[in-house]
Order: sequence, then structure tokens, then C-alpha cells
Amino acid sequence: PELLDAEPGLAGWPLVKGVLLPLSRSALMQSGVIVFALAFNNIAVPAILQVNIFPAKFWVEFSSTYNFKLAWQYGWVLALLPLAVLLIFRGREIAWPWESQGVRPEILADRLGGAFHRTAVSLACCAVVVSLLLPLGHLLLDGRTWSGFPDAIRAGSRSIWNSFWFASLAALLVAWVGALTSDRKGCRLAWLLFFLPGVLLGVVLISVFNRPWLGWFYGGSGVVMAALGLRYFALGWEGMRLVKRSVDADLQNVTDLSGVSGWQRWRHLFLPQAGWAMAAVWYVVYLLCLWDTETVVLIVPPGGETLALRVFNLLHYGHHSQVNALCLILLLLAVLPLFAGAVVSFLVKRRSQ
Repeated sequence: PELLDAEPGLAGWPLVKGVLLPLSRSALMQSGVIVFALAFNNIAVPAILQVNIFPAKFWVEFSSTYNFKLAWQYGWVLALLPLAVLLIFRGREIAWPWESQGVRPEILADRLGGAFHRTAVSLACCAVVVSLLLPLGHLLLDGRTWSGFPDAIRAGSRSIWNSFWFASLAALLVAWVGALTSDRKGCRLAWLLFFLPGVLLGVVLISVFNRPWLGWFYGGSGVVMAALGLRYFALGWEGMRLVKRSVDADLQNVTDLSGVSGWQRWRHLFLPQAGWAMAAVWYVVYLLCLWDTETVVLIVPPGGETLALRVFNLLHYGHHSQVNALCLILLLLAVLPLFAGAVVSFLVKRRSQ
């Protein structure tokens, strides 16, 4: 805001070139590297579209041979990009949007000019239409979705339950451990596991836990929880670290001097001020665990198939009606916590009145 006030005549392309691009260059580079790393490590979309990429080929080769020697021989290539991402971000602090008030939208739109503003709005609308409205409209308007909905629920009831409780419990564990370790800077290395391809993490877990005396863990849901927890722990740690930083520092000092217990500290300090922020951290991890396929595709136990894996497998055989219905159920599971949160918020407000 101060830069705009200092140069009231700066508008349009000169404003973008002289102010906005230099200020956002670091954030653009960081976001570009993150998106590239995640897209490079994704196997679900290329495998469904039958595009031959290295991570998908690595998954196919290992799942058909279980050759660990070959996996370690080529796995270092998949680990190279996450290491490069960590080196690029080493010592750099990521600026989050809530740390500054920024410029009011109407002021920025006025200074950019009508052409830039209309172009930005058009691009944003196109992105929303292509990525959200078209797929959602296809699901809702296709008659095969509703005709196959009852059969999909009956056939996939166990997968529905597995998806919900795997995602919710893994997100709870990630948020809880992230809160306990939010003061430890060494946990920043956990970002390596987030950027690591999920199939490579699965190979590592197979080599570690596939032991006769660990059959109770490897053959059950424990290994799935471990995989999801390790993969998304960095998000829980970073989120809880930012939540703690958002709490009033003076109140934190008072609780430190008062010697209150850890539970009382969370109940009377963090929950009133940042309860919804902690819930948001849980929800983000919940969504990622709910939609995850590549992390658990190699280690899922018998009877532990999730909805995402079921959709991934059925797409190869052309069961479009069941796939549409299962995708709709997956979306309903995604919005279920939002609905529950809205109900809880309504009841709390009504009780306070």
C-alpha cells in the first residue's frame, strides 16, 4: 500500500512491471517450483491417460517385479528433484498472505486499469470453469452417475468407510504431532517426504516393514497411516507453526509465566484464538489423504482399498457409471467436514445467544 501511495500516477503496465512483478518474483518462483515438483511426481493422471512418464514407469516396473535392486538404482532420480527443491528454499522464509493486509481489491483494480482487470478476471473464470464446473457438471448431469449410484454405494461401502477413517485419522495424527513439534526447526526436512514421489515412499516402507515379525503392522492399516503421516507431516508441522505464530505473543508470555499445563494452554489460549485455523490445517491434510492414490497404491492391505484407489483401478476397465458415482461420493466426503463444521458453528452461536 505504501508504494501505491508514494506513486499515485503509477498505473497499468508500468505498475505491473515496476512494482508487482519485482515484489512477487520470489513467490512466483517458489510456487512454480512447488507445482513443478508435485506434477513431476504425480502418477495417477499420466497412468490413467496412458502417458509414459518416468514415475509411472517406475511404479509399473516395481509393481510387476518387486525388484528392490532396480528400484534403488532408479529411485535416486526421483529423489533428486525434492532435494533440489529443499536446496532452493533453504534459508528462505515463505511469506503467507495473512501476514499483511495488502491492498484493497477495488484500489488495485482501479490502478491496474480496465484491460488488465478484465483479463485477470477472465483468466480466473476460465480456470474455475475448466477445473471445477465442467467436471462437476459432467458428474451431475450424466444420467449414468445417478443410475449407478446405489450399486456404487453397495459395492463400495467398505471403500467409502476406509477412505473416511484413513483420511480423518491420518489428518488428526499429522495435526497433533505437528503441534507437538512445531518449535523444532529440524522438522523442516519433512518437506523432502512431501515432495518425494509417493510410490518411492511406498517402496521404502515395503523394504522396512515387510518382515515376518511385523506382519501385524504391515498387513493392516498401520502401514497406511504411517505412509500418509510421513507424506503429509510437513503440512501439519508448517500449519501448526504458523498457527502458533498468529496467537497473541503477550498472552503466550502470560501463560509461560503462570506455569499452566500443556492442556490448559491449548484449551484457554490456542483454541479460542486459532481453533478454526487448526481445523483448517486438519482439513487440508484430510483432503490430500482422501484423494491420495500414489502413496498407498503399493502398500494397501487386503480389504483396505480406498475410494480413490477404486476409481483409479476401475478407470482402466471403462466402468464409467460406477466411476462417476464413486467420484461424486468422494466429493461428498470432501465437503462432509465443512457441513459438520457449519452445524457445530451454528449450534455454538445459538447456545451463546
